[in-house]
Amino acid sequence: MSTIKIKKEKKEPSTAPKGMRDIIGDDYYDFQGFFEKAQEVAIYYGFKPIETPMLEHEDVFTSTIGEGTDIVDKEMYTLRTKGGDHLALRPEHTASLMRAYIEHGMQNQPQPVMFYQSGPVFRHDNPQAGRYRQFTQFDRRRPRFRQERHRRACHQKHRDYPRRSRRGEPLRRQSTRSLTRNAALVTSAN
Repeated sequence: MSTIKIKKEKKEPSTAPKGMRDIIGDDYYDFQGFFEKAQEVAIYYGFKPIETPMLEHEDVFTSTIGEGTDIVDKEMYTLRTKGGDHLALRPEHTASLMRAYIEHGMQNQPQPVMFYQSGPVFRHDNPQAGRYRQFTQFDRRRPRFRQERHRRACHQKHRDYPRRSRRGEPLRRQSTRSLTRNAALVTSAN
């Protein structure tokens, strides 16, 4: 009688998906410290917090960002629900904020209505050194409002940002239009 040997496959330990990572230890504190300071400055200049869903109807992005752009055509994570809805993980904050602005009738409130928001954003591009498919972004927005005096105030706020992390390491200068803080910036100085 011959015996059959069954070879058990060894499972590899699970890892984070490609282009995504865990933020732990000192990196976590540096990461959170940046967003706390950005929030303090936003509040100081009169911006109010808003939080929009990470998952939106796909047309929120295709109608505002536009089909034919790299974000919509190549980089958006989309899915179809069992009920047939087409949804997308947000590739940026502005479209969601404008959807909320219109949905809640904020255009009828005294202007300017100024918001800040931070949270994860998802783009399916080829991850390169220092770039991730999931990253956290801090934005401040004044929908439908353009006045030079407020623009100057926001540029001044940018100069007030700390130039060093909690560990004393230099921080990379951020754009005044959209303060994107990726975990890689914290570790790139290491």
